[in-house]
Amino acid sequence: MTVLNILLALLGLTGTLSAFGGETWRKGDEPLLTRITRRGYLSLSCLLLAFILGVTKEITIKREKDLASSEQKLTATENRRLHASIKGLRDSLVNSTGVITKSTNTIVLKVDSLESGNCNGIEQAFKMAVNIPREYDDYVVHIYGQKRLVVPGRITQPMEIYWGDTFEYTFFPNDYKGNPGDLESIKLEVAGTIYRLHMSSSSVFEHGSVRIYGSSPKPMKAYILNPKNISGVGIKIFVRSTDATRGQEEFRRKVLTGNCSEYAKKVYKVINKNTVRLLSQADPKSSIRSTLTKGSFVRVLTIVGEWTEVLTPENRQGWILTEKLSTIQG
Repeated sequence: MTVLNILLALLGLTGTLSAFGGETWRKGDEPLLTRITRRGYLSLSCLLLAFILGVTKEITIKREKDLASSEQKLTATENRRLHASIKGLRDSLVNSTGVITKSTNTIVLKVDSLESGNCNGIEQAFKMAVNIPREYDDYVVHIYGQKRLVVPGRITQPMEIYWGDTFEYTFFPNDYKGNPGDLESIKLEVAGTIYRLHMSSSSVFEHGSVRIYGSSPKPMKAYILNPKNISGVGIKIFVRSTDATRGQEEFRRKVLTGNCSEYAKKVYKVINKNTVRLLSQADPKSSIRSTLTKGSFVRVLTIVGEWTEVLTPENRQGWILTEKLSTIQG
């Protein structure tokens, strides 16, 4: 475009100078073309070329403008397509990230057939790994003719009995005047098992203890059976947990040293806070199913974000915050 401008300037200047200071055509009756002088032809030629170059310049400028406009439109269209493509890719990436995050945060721990067979001992030990909430409990039961009465407790109501507990008792008379031998009919019942208590035929006073048998980790109720409707006798009861952590140490040992140790450490966890609420849903406002104490063992079922669904040895299932769980240590 600069070259055209220079040529136009030179032609215009030459045409002007050619016509300036001299004749461009001669006077007379001859045709005009025969009367044009060389100076005139030079001036006309320069002006004609200048006109042609001017027209060419305008046509070139218009084409360039049209091309620029077309390119702008094409660029805008391409930009819209590019933005739409980028948006589509971004949305796809966000969705994929959400799926990946959900898949990462949601972990369902299951036992396959091989692990289930090899780790069966750990699962059995887990069911026995109950964290007993008390060391002992005691109460005084007064018998006045009841055939069967549940044993109350001072710590729990009614008293909770666990397998392995030592049930100590002391008979004493309130206003009993009957035969001491009849007191042998008074017995203890726990989970369907009957235990003899009074064995003396010469004195109402009797002190002894029995070991509670069983295999269930769940607490059991105790009942005093009085088939002869004896009245006027008191029984001082003292229940001692022989080992409040029985079953727990055996379970811990299997988790840390067994053949399935690596697997067990992922599946089984321990409560690390003093009081943890076991909720029905992964929501702090949901209903409470149970309360777990520090040191209790649980089996992890599902992990969703900051919440973990667990199962207790007593077969209670619910949700707790993941931060309240720790890996079982020695």
